[in-house]
Amino acid sequence: MRKTLQKYSAFSILLMLVVLIALCSVVLNLTDDNADFADMTTNHLYTLSPVTLDLLASMDSDIYIYATEGSSGGNDMIARLLSVYKREGSHLTVESLDPATNSGLMAQFEIPTTDSEYVVVSNKSKTRSKVMSAESMFITDDNGIPTYFRGEQMITGAIQYVLTGAEQHIAVLTGHGETSRSSISLLLSSLNDLGYEARIVRSNSLSLSSENDVLLIMAPSMDLSESDASYIRDFLSKGGRAVITKNNVSLSDDGGLDLSAESTPNLDAILASYGLSVNQDLIISDDISGSSLRPTRLVIGGADADGGIVIDECSSIAVREDVNRKLRITTLLSTDDTYYAKDISKGRVDTLTKNPDDLSGPFVLGALAEKNGSAIALFTSTTFMCDNDISIMGNKSLILNVFASLMRRDEVLTPAYKALTISSSVNMYSFPRYMWMFLFVIIIPTVIIFFGVITWSRIFRKK
Repeated sequence: MRKTLQKYSAFSILLMLVVLIALCSVVLNLTDDNADFADMTTNHLYTLSPVTLDLLASMDSDIYIYATEGSSGGNDMIARLLSVYKREGSHLTVESLDPATNSGLMAQFEIPTTDSEYVVVSNKSKTRSKVMSAESMFITDDNGIPTYFRGEQMITGAIQYVLTGAEQHIAVLTGHGETSRSSISLLLSSLNDLGYEARIVRSNSLSLSSENDVLLIMAPSMDLSESDASYIRDFLSKGGRAVITKNNVSLSDDGGLDLSAESTPNLDAILASYGLSVNQDLIISDDISGSSLRPTRLVIGGADADGGIVIDECSSIAVREDVNRKLRITTLLSTDDTYYAKDISKGRVDTLTKNPDDLSGPFVLGALAEKNGSAIALFTSTTFMCDNDISIMGNKSLILNVFASLMRRDEVLTPAYKALTISSSVNMYSFPRYMWMFLFVIIIPTVIIFFGVITWSRIFRKK
């Protein structure tokens, strides 16, 4: 019996060695920067979307991606993502760019000579390129901690731009007392990171391209001039697209409600041609769950931390029935029946408390109307896209995806931002190679041998 046990013991040791060698081989593969690896992150940070894969498969011209390194070394998440692009794209070349030895390319791409890290997407001749900072690929919370990763969005968007050369613009209308451009600087910065460049268009001198521009009209306090309204109607008739906010109510400097919105018949006529109008009411929340929010500051779709949308001083949107079926109207933002509406047609609100004659929800607060290739996205408040509230993830996701849809580039924002969680940042290829080698070569064999010796000792004592 003892000889039989010795025979099986030798066989077990040999089998264990074979298994360990195989495991070491797997570890070496998984930790090799150029090898295929399984994406084990919770939110699939290193898995490309089908649209990105289709784009890479359809490419017939060479694209180069350069990654610079700052003083602290390269960002591992971006490096991993770039290795996936390199693996999936037969026409993609991914190279590192050392600022110390490639000053010429740094100057050609106009990369700032700082310690920051950058990713550059360029054609072979380097006549068309897109420079993105590594920092811009992360969305941070109020404490500066990264919470979302948008590397695929930005890199795929840059590849599309380099391939097509199509420059997309956000045309910000001024001259009618609109919300200032400085109030949405963070939104414009985010749009710029995604390939949409903002530019100013001034009243009575409009110049818009229906192919490459999305017109942004932010809560004008004065009506459009006849010439501006005529130009915008012509722009839309050619397939143009616009985002419009129309505020009937705003918060005054002393914290009260300002109901003195001017009449805007020319703007209203444009909206009406798309089956939309803004009601003379104020939407109020009947349930703010004991929070300190004022009842006109609405939280829709759950808490803001859970992707909800926070928006202030809204009116409801009336959607006209399209008897000719030429319009397609989609609700972008709406309340449930716990909200009610106060009539403000007389220019005052006596009380915010619900009265029996107040209408109950649901109410439409944002809508997209499409007609003959053109589109208007209408919201009844601007606050959700302004700097004070754009950091709320639900707000940013809503407005960025609206712009993406109007730009006919939905695919650039698919998938949406990928959340960074503890489980998504701690994964099997985030450990250095020697850590895995130590685990599989030292720790696991030691544990196996220890328990094996104990088991054999007990068997031999019994015999």
